[in-house]
Amino acid sequence: MPYVTPEQIERAKQMDLLTYLQYYEPQELVRFSGNVYTTRTHDSLKISNGKWCWWSRNIDGRSALDYLNKVRGITLPEAVLQIDGQAAVKPPVSPRQQKAAEHKKLLLPEKNSNNDRVIACLIGRGIHRKIKDYCIRTKRLYESRDYHNAVFIDFDRHGVPKYSTLRGTTHTALEYYGCTNQVFYDVYVSSKTKFNTFEFNGLTYRYQMSRINDGIVRKPDGTRVTDLERTIIDSINDFEKIGGLEELLRSLEMMPYADETKLLCYLKSYGKQILFQKTGYILEHFKDSLKISDTFFKACEAEISKSVRYLYHDLEKEKSIYNKRWRLFVPEKFLALTSEGGNEFV
Repeated sequence: MPYVTPEQIERAKQMDLLTYLQYYEPQELVRFSGNVYTTRTHDSLKISNGKWCWWSRNIDGRSALDYLNKVRGITLPEAVLQIDGQAAVKPPVSPRQQKAAEHKKLLLPEKNSNNDRVIACLIGRGIHRKIKDYCIRTKRLYESRDYHNAVFIDFDRHGVPKYSTLRGTTHTALEYYGCTNQVFYDVYVSSKTKFNTFEFNGLTYRYQMSRINDGIVRKPDGTRVTDLERTIIDSINDFEKIGGLEELLRSLEMMPYADETKLLCYLKSYGKQILFQKTGYILEHFKDSLKISDTFFKACEAEISKSVRYLYHDLEKEKSIYNKRWRLFVPEKFLALTSEGGNEFV
């Protein structure tokens, strides 16, 4: 077995899978949607946000080294030498050397009337008041109106907003499955025994009463978490808590499959007509990628009465259209929410 030095191993760990495939195996890389990629060999392997997950085998990782070792079955020393050798022959091009992307206008979320929630969040995490005041005064930080996210803005040398990043307020099982775009600071935990809110390692843990008892599994690392289908239903039910509708849609884009029998089971456990309406409407846009049949949607329709609802409460104040099948008022530009990609709100 070949020998590799600790320095070679550390260098190899620095290369993410997307970069590796882009430069050394471009024929293997396939764009799935937005910022999500898959491979020609394994269509259930998804790459996004610096991570990858092989859903059909329940294997995940971060680096190209993990991929070569866990998916390709190459021994660790051989995988290190393969990455190190290719990088030596053809180093990945630095983003500064690449051709500048076509200029796009940065569209930012609408501002809230105040920054109270963001201020409380930052102070609660030990951020000095002077830093917070400076960021708000120089317009580098504000609170969004719709979901009260913290919006951080970066400017170019001319003082023009160039990039933005959202920071939400809640963790969900979606993040455990690697299907989130935002970084969150609050963790909602369901437990048989109620506990008081507490902080640990910079995260705030909050008790949330479990609405149903189905779909909880224990992972190999000992974590008890809702399975993917229960997570989908929970997220549709409370998408305001996971960063809003846009974050939900982008998370659904990353998923390769959903068991419709489980989805229907959890919907019936909830027993809420509005949830059948919301789930039917939203998942109808992902039926091909999630491999959901028409049988599922007909079952959802059967649970709907003549009541007409809004997809979310504040939609009454926005431009909306009526969807006859699901008896829902929905955003006029629903699909545009996922076509933007990244955090630039282009």
